[in-house]
Amino acid sequence: MIERADGAVVVGVTGRGRDTAALRLALDVARREEAEVLLVHAFQDASATDLPGYALSHEQAAKIAGTVAEEVSEEYAALAGGAAGHRAVAVPGIPARVLVELSAYARLVVVQHSRATALGRLFVGSTVNGAAAHASCPVVSVNEDWEPVTAPGEVVVGVHAGGGPVEVLEAGFAWAVATGASVRVVHAWRLDTTTREACRDASTRASTV
Repeated sequence: MIERADGAVVVGVTGRGRDTAALRLALDVARREEAEVLLVHAFQDASATDLPGYALSHEQAAKIAGTVAEEVSEEYAALAGGAAGHRAVAVPGIPARVLVELSAYARLVVVQHSRATALGRLFVGSTVNGAAAHASCPVVSVNEDWEPVTAPGEVVVGVHAGGGPVEVLEAGFAWAVATGASVRVVHAWRLDTTTREACRDASTRASTV
């Protein structure tokens, strides 16, 4: 059974030194909002992954995952200067599904992405996309180079033609209020083929006049 994460900042982690930017952002939010941080390492045993050459039992996989969670917990405590309200857990299951389940009670889910190999992007991307598509709370995907900033930045909110979803606008403005940032609301669109060709023809005619 997955632990409850009532009001916590949930961070999906994979190992010491591999999610440092995500830990920094979680710490920044936790300090600002006085929230607990829950570090989560999701794992699967060999029977679930079907990796050739691997024969870890569930107990062995759980032991290794527990060690990973403990090491990331130590890294987080070091970043926080020792004073950090956090827990670290190892949870069996597919990472995206575990994060989605925890999001039901969390205030924020944080996952780090990187400029990794194609295989790495496929794994991390599937976790980020899966969590973002089904989570019950906002999900932040942090670049591996992210560092906390002292000056307020800008929150960019992408909206559909009707101006929504409202939940996205609410999350964007809430983040802006909490951090002192400005807000930029953006709507992007693509012209259909007929309209694009009509514009091109009109441009051509105008240039020959």
